[in-house]
Amino acid sequence: MAAILIMAMVGCGTSDPSKGGESRAEEAKMSFSVTDSFGHKVDFMTRPQRVCLLSATLLSIWYDLGGTAACTPSLTGNEKLQPAHAAAIKKVPKVGMIYAVNLERMLATNPDLVIAPGAVSQNVTDKLSSQGIPVLNIKTRSLDEVLQTYQTLGKVLGHTKEAKKRCSQISAQVKSTVDKMPADGKRVAILFATATSMSLKLNNSIAGSMAKLLKLKNIASSAIPDDPNAETATLSVEKITQQQPDIIMVTSMVQNNALARQTVNRELTSNPAWQAVDAVRKKKIIYLPQQYFLFNGGPNYPDSVAYMAASVHPEIFGKPIEP
Repeated sequence: MAAILIMAMVGCGTSDPSKGGESRAEEAKMSFSVTDSFGHKVDFMTRPQRVCLLSATLLSIWYDLGGTAACTPSLTGNEKLQPAHAAAIKKVPKVGMIYAVNLERMLATNPDLVIAPGAVSQNVTDKLSSQGIPVLNIKTRSLDEVLQTYQTLGKVLGHTKEAKKRCSQISAQVKSTVDKMPADGKRVAILFATATSMSLKLNNSIAGSMAKLLKLKNIASSAIPDDPNAETATLSVEKITQQQPDIIMVTSMVQNNALARQTVNRELTSNPAWQAVDAVRKKKIIYLPQQYFLFNGGPNYPDSVAYMAASVHPEIFGKPIEP
């Protein structure tokens, strides 16, 4: 795992330590191409000036690289925005939730590029494309995807040196945490709770990929996903009982972290089947905050890695620091 992180750092390269550090030639460069996470290539004849970003993670990375946005998704309050940019981001026009984008509002901002998470529907992408607006669909679940997103957005902005610098910083911070983790990682079950259901997170999820990075063993790593592109699998208490994970982690998509805890506690205490799971009886349950595990931390990815590591091994890392 350390070798993977070292390779990521090398791939990101190094740069002048000064903020920005871009040459005037790069800033002025007009013709360039960018390929998104799904292999879709977009050719630009001029550098985009009015960019809409449809996830808090993409928005945070964009502002971290010196960009500004023409529109953003509606914010829930559960995102982790960097203090230096939070006030500016909150003033940007909002176009609805990620899963229910208001196209009319978005088009009213006259975007010349939309950068969307992979979760945005093909219908939205098609409608934007039909209006002549290019769309980049970007995945940001894993560390590798976060680093690639920095490089992609850095290229769009003309801030590639700053992107390489931030990649190196993030990789080094993550590696510092990973190197302290015991080699014989604990076995974990990662629950995903909504207001109406619970499922298991797979290794291609934010929490699942991070657990793997930290040498933890996800008992659902070989489970069949709910659909070919899903990051969840059907939850079976019986199978969890058979596997007896050391720890149960909980991620959520409900109104807030406190409600998530109440929802899951109610399920664990009201369903007698859960009492056969040792981790439940021993209260080895870790609630992962939405700021880091529903939304990828982006610039704060090292903090989210440190949070999970400290939650599992407080004897090594101390008490986890809340976002």
